[in-house]
Order: sequence, then C-alpha cells, then structure tokens
Amino acid sequence: MTTLPWYDRIPRTRIYLKLPEILSGLAEVLSGTGMGEAEVAAFEQAFAEMMGVGEAVAQPYARIALYHLVKALSLPVGSEIIMTPITIHDIVNVLLVAGLKPVFVDINPQTYQMDPERLAQAITPKTRAVLVTHLFGLATDMDPIQSICQQHGLILLEDGSHAYNAAWKGQKLGTFGDAGFFSLSSLKAVSTGYGGMVIAKDAAVLARVRNQSAQLPVVAKGHMGGILIRNLIVNLATHPTLFSWSTFLLVRWISQRSPETIRKLQTDNPNVLRLQEIPTKWLWKFNDVQAGLGLACLARVKDWDEKRRAN
Repeated sequence: MTTLPWYDRIPRTRIYLKLPEILSGLAEVLSGTGMGEAEVAAFEQAFAEMMGVGEAVAQPYARIALYHLVKALSLPVGSEIIMTPITIHDIVNVLLVAGLKPVFVDINPQTYQMDPERLAQAITPKTRAVLVTHLFGLATDMDPIQSICQQHGLILLEDGSHAYNAAWKGQKLGTFGDAGFFSLSSLKAVSTGYGGMVIAKDAAVLARVRNQSAQLPVVAKGHMGGILIRNLIVNLATHPTLFSWSTFLLVRWISQRSPETIRKLQTDNPNVLRLQEIPTKWLWKFNDVQAGLGLACLARVKDWDEKRRAN
C-alpha cells in the first residue's frame, strides 16, 4: 500500500460545481436577478433529453420530489411501499408524512441492490408500490423487479440520485418504472446546490407534480445564498492544494482531540427525528440560479462518465 506524501493528499470527495459557477450564482442571488423561473424550463428539457423522456419537473429537493410524486399518485393512506433501508432518513420521513408505510427489504450482499426474492416475500394485500434505489452508481437488475411489480399490479418507482446517466441493458435507470426521481444536491453529478427532479410515464401524474410545485413560494435570498456559500466553502476546502496544506491537517488535528466534532460535521443531521409535517424550509420554487448551475453540470456529464470509466 502506497502512502501519499503529506503535501499531495486526495480529498474523499469534491463537489461538481466549479468555483466560477458558484461565484456567479452567488452574485445573481445577491443582486436579486436569479430568483425567477425563466431558465427553469430549459434545464428541465435538457434533463429530460439526457434521460430520453419527453418531460421532467424540477423540485426543491429529492425528498420533496418523492413527496409530490406519491401525492400525485393518490396512494391510499396506510398503503405499503417496499424499499431498501439504505437511503437518507428523510426519504422515509416524507413517506410517513404522506400517510404511507415504508416496508424494508434487505439488499443482495453481492450486488448491493434490492433483492428480488426478499421483495416478493414482503408483498402483502396492502402493498401498493415498490421504490428501487440504485445505490452507489450500480444498476439494479430491473427485469425480475419489473416482473414482480407487473404480476402484483404494483407501482414501480426509482430513485436514480446515485446513477445519473447510468443504464441497464441500454435503458437509462430511472425510466424503467412508472416514475423516477433524482437529487440535485451539492455532491451529486448534476448539482444545482440543492434540488430534485421528477420524470413519469403518465403525463397526468407529472402535471399534478408540477401543479404542487407551482404553489410553492419563491426561495428566500438568505436560504439560496447560504446554500451557495456552503458550496463555496466545500469547493475551496477540497481543492487538492488547499486540502493538502490546510484542510487535511486541520481535520486530522480536530479528530485527534474531538472525534465527536468530526462525526457531527460529517453527518447531515446527527439528530434524526420522525417528522409530523413537511418543514417549510424544504418548500421553495426551483429558480434560475439553480437552472444555470444544472445546465453547466449536464454539459459535462458525458465527459465525467468517460473519465470514470478510464480510471
């Protein structure tokens, strides 16, 4: 095992937004020129074209994308939705707030994806939907899962947040089911600072999702600005040179003296709570600043994929 010299450390992750893009977005927020929705439709169309579908609807967060989606599907209260437990806790929270019952099935330890046999065993008369999460950029074998859903008349949903532009047998992940949703948060390959996206085969479902989004308020400058400032800090802190000469040394120093501090910094929400309602801080209209950031990322996705394959 080769040990890297202290001046050439590699950060565990980097955000995909470039520094000039973050600074430009921050300037738009501060000037108030980027809070509209004029460019959102262009980003939605570009995303839909990447996925090979006709339409996509931008959302405040992936969790809200799922919430609006299950509301648009009009699933009865108490319906069971089968999913794997490896996801962010707020995906589970929004399902609970929507009146649904998440039912967990384990992953296949060889593939890290939903185990079709365990899925079949978990189906009950109350099961209405299956939520497949394509974990770690790996493709779930959709053939048996599609077959099970068709056999039992279940709605099939896909979380493609880890699998942008990935395909299974030539078909994009996120397009196998009745609907799919994606995260556009800071660490995703297509990032808009925060945000989500929904696609669906039924245009009426997608229209109901869009109608829910249209009723949301315009994002507050402070909220959008805070998101971009956090992206700016992470971008600088994980720059290879700055990371080697400062961030790595600082994190190591803190971890030796206060491991709990590092744990909290690495945890999005160290105090996981059951929600009774959707927090208002999650409910904002997607805006032009986010659309501009997303379009910049979409233009680079294919190149990034090629670099990953080469390395």
